[in-house]
Amino acid sequence: MNLTKEPTWDAIVTTSEDYLTSDLTLGNTFTFDYWWEMETEPTDWNMDILFFNGTEWETFGWALNFDGSSDEWQTASYWVPPWARGENVQMMFSLLDWGQVTDPTVYLRNIGSNSAPVPEPSTIVLMGLGLVGLAGLGRKRMKR
Repeated sequence: MNLTKEPTWDAIVTTSEDYLTSDLTLGNTFTFDYWWEMETEPTDWNMDILFFNGTEWETFGWALNFDGSSDEWQTASYWVPPWARGENVQMMFSLLDWGQVTDPTVYLRNIGSNSAPVPEPSTIVLMGLGLVGLAGLGRKRMKR
């Protein structure tokens, strides 16, 4: 194992061990850092990223395809469809390996989703008052 640069990670995924996140609220993007290694060079393998919709596991169509082993952490960032934003979900990382036995391992960290900032109620009130004031000023000028 060659993880001497930064040997800390939050989760490990192998072909026999999936990783399930704790609940998280989806924002505009879903991101995580990953590092991978394997015993032998593969012909083809990938990692699927699934979410639980309350009744079954589904995919957004996100997947990572790997070749060889990495020598540093990489960052993946995926766009979240508008219908899924704000949903509280669990994400599952699952490895699929085709061809010879490669024994791939993926290390994960910094798994999360950004959220669009929600304005405070006072900000909305102030903006509304400003717009009402501008409308009133416009009416006053029209009467002159």
